[in-house]
Amino acid sequence: MNGLRTSLTGLFVPLQAVAAAAGAAPLAAPAGPTLDWALQVWTLITFGLVLFVLWRYAYGPLRAMLGRRDAELRDTLAQAEAARRAAEELHAQNVAQLDRARTEARELIEESRRIAREVQHEAEQQARVKADQVLAQTQAELDAEVQRRVEELKETVANLSLGIARQIVKENLDERRHAELIDEFVARLKQTP
Repeated sequence: MNGLRTSLTGLFVPLQAVAAAAGAAPLAAPAGPTLDWALQVWTLITFGLVLFVLWRYAYGPLRAMLGRRDAELRDTLAQAEAARRAAEELHAQNVAQLDRARTEARELIEESRRIAREVQHEAEQQARVKADQVLAQTQAELDAEVQRRVEELKETVANLSLGIARQIVKENLDERRHAELIDEFVARLKQTP
């Protein structure tokens, strides 16, 4: 504060000289803290000049720089939000694709099981048909063989009967001879395959 007073006193000395030359009464130095209007005017002028210089050369570029920084931050936030939305959409698409893939896999497994059951059923049916055919063929062959053997047996019995009848007609049979012929007939039947 003393330095300010000294500088103010230094201002008054030249002002007193100017006032004395102009014929005015000399000014007395202020005794206490008084309001110095000239100093206030110079302070206001200096403040205005500093404010103008700051406004012109510092505030404008600073404001432009802050505006650019604000725009960059807004762009970055917008890009981050767009990236987040894109990631969410991609995630939703991936989940949907995974669900579709699971559903398709389940359907394929069910279809495979159904086809396997159908193939198994068809194979069983074919095996039954084949077994029935083999059985029928075997039965037919067996029936044919039995029929052939019966026919052979009938022919053999007929031939033997004719042979026995010839012998009976040629000979007059008694009971003993009749029993011998029957025994011979039975022996021949046993030998016939």
